[in-house]
Amino acid sequence: MVEIIAQLSPALACVNCYEVSPGVQTASYETALVNQGFATKIKRVSSIEHAYPTYRPKAKQVWNIFKVTPRNEGSKISITVLERHPYTTQTFVPLGGNAEQIEFLAVVAEDREGQPDPTSLRAWLCHGGQLVTYAANQWHAPMIALHDQLIFAVTNAENNTGDDLEEFFFTPEAVPQVVLNLSKNKNRSSL
Repeated sequence: MVEIIAQLSPALACVNCYEVSPGVQTASYETALVNQGFATKIKRVSSIEHAYPTYRPKAKQVWNIFKVTPRNEGSKISITVLERHPYTTQTFVPLGGNAEQIEFLAVVAEDREGQPDPTSLRAWLCHGGQLVTYAANQWHAPMIALHDQLIFAVTNAENNTGDDLEEFFFTPEAVPQVVLNLSKNKNRSSL
């Protein structure tokens, strides 16, 4: 079983999973005043990339809406499937609601010979004020809502061929679980 590492932050994110929180990025990224001084632009906080081979149909950057229903599994969430997108990054932006009340999980695993390595599985608690970008080829769980249905705006590059989605289904006896050991305090860490 895997416990939540901590609340996701740039310092805790891994090489292939990026987190963006406006308050954190304001302090640590290059900024510029724009819109006649009425807005601050925080530059290059997350990369949107695609690297489809030239022999594949041309891809187009798109936005989709995902309505994610909570799994209601109690304190243990079964990770029955991991997926990856070999050619594109994928960014999830939670929409609506109170940012502090929205909670979802980001779950990743490293690759081992073309399959996810379940021993490398890591999970982070995220809130509504954060977006998450998975790098191309990063094994990750589909988005997991914890309490209420969540709506995400999701962007990636699509060419309508289906070749940018690989799924790995764990056998029933090998399904990893994420243990939710969440306290009521702001630091929700369960190291």
